[in-house]
Amino acid sequence: MKSKNIEQSSIKPDLNYYSASIFFRSSINGDSDNSNIWEEQIVLLQAASEEEALKLAERYAVEQESSYKNVEGHTVAWAFFTIERLIRIDDFNFSGVTEVFSRFLKYGEVQSLLQPFDD
Repeated sequence: MKSKNIEQSSIKPDLNYYSASIFFRSSINGDSDNSNIWEEQIVLLQAASEEEALKLAERYAVEQESSYKNVEGHTVAWAFFTIERLIRIDDFNFSGVTEVFSRFLKYGEVQSLLQPFDD
């Protein structure tokens, strides 16, 4: 899913940084089952509070929803599912490269993530 930007504003030093993990679910012709593809987006945002950050992340997620026709003529829709987690990032100083997201995985999760999608 291609990201759409919302309100591009300058960095405000008096605000906190947050990382939000957002899940989207795909459906084909309105049907969504366990074989459909999911997307996880990790976004970086600035907000005065956790509540404001959650609202901003939700607004961003809803604006990312989209649909299109695939090569078979079916309607593919991407819908916001949930904010999986919201993490405040303390002492954020961007200097060219910064870690935005990391996670610990079990072996089975790694194998699943490394498995290419069938075309």
